[in-house]
Amino acid sequence: MSGLDNLKTRVKYYGVTTEDRMRTDKLRGLRTALFNSDQAETIVLNDGREFKCLINPSKINKDEDIKLLSIPFKDICLNSDRKGKTSEGIEEIGIKNGDVIQWKENQSYWLVYLQNLEEEAYFRGTLRRCRYELTIGENTYKIYFCGPSVKTMDWSSEKQIYWNGLNYDAMLTITQNEETLKFFNRFTKVKINNENWVVEATDKISTEGIIDVYLKEDYSNTVEDENEIAPIEPVEPDLESSYIKGDDSVYPYDVKQYNIINSEKGFWSVDNIKKAKILSQSSSNCEIEILGNKGEFNLIYSADGQDDIILLIKILPI
Repeated sequence: MSGLDNLKTRVKYYGVTTEDRMRTDKLRGLRTALFNSDQAETIVLNDGREFKCLINPSKINKDEDIKLLSIPFKDICLNSDRKGKTSEGIEEIGIKNGDVIQWKENQSYWLVYLQNLEEEAYFRGTLRRCRYELTIGENTYKIYFCGPSVKTMDWSSEKQIYWNGLNYDAMLTITQNEETLKFFNRFTKVKINNENWVVEATDKISTEGIIDVYLKEDYSNTVEDENEIAPIEPVEPDLESSYIKGDDSVYPYDVKQYNIINSEKGFWSVDNIKKAKILSQSSSNCEIEILGNKGEFNLIYSADGQDDIILLIKILPI
């Protein structure tokens, strides 16, 4: 091989353009650092595969722990069988925003929050530490949780009685998938570290692969918690008797439709006009508007020669 041919082969190996050669040099430098740097670590992906990477410090305080992840797009899996030559064992890692990885050396979990797209030689992105878990359905998710940021309390008083409302706030970040997209909506309630929170807003579009959820402190209801442990099955109505068909749990300012089953020639009423009012009615159905912000009331259907048919309706807090 002539000297010119040798030079062409070298140029082709390192990259045709200057930009290609720069990316190749950066990747080569990263691969060297993976085994010669004190920031070299091992991560475990969701599918159990293990790879070498660099984890560098970025920001840490009492509220958040943020690191910088550097890892090749393709590399050798540490816990897979050897495949001939070293180059033959290189495989696609496939790490992306929203993945949760385990830092093997200290058994901690981290959420890949944001990829640095300007880095083309290898994957470089931000990690946020996941200290808490959240169970949705049958799946348990590692989540990043931050809060509360409120440091003061607003007091109210009336007739020498003093009280304060719930004012803590928080934010969590979780992997975006079909289940989490469906679960997180306004007023969804969650329990994190035995504390109750209610969803005020969600950001499902700003960052690919993740959901940012903004929370507000919620009341603790021991009776409700006990019911969650041992849920009471709803009583199905007797289809042959007369009953009112419609929702028995509503929210403030809802407008609901109700129908009478197995009865006729009657009229509708409510026993507490501060909680609800009837907008329209006929002998078979009615439309009501919820006025109160909590409590309960009875929707009543009265017909001559029959006992009143009553549906107890509970107003759920927002």
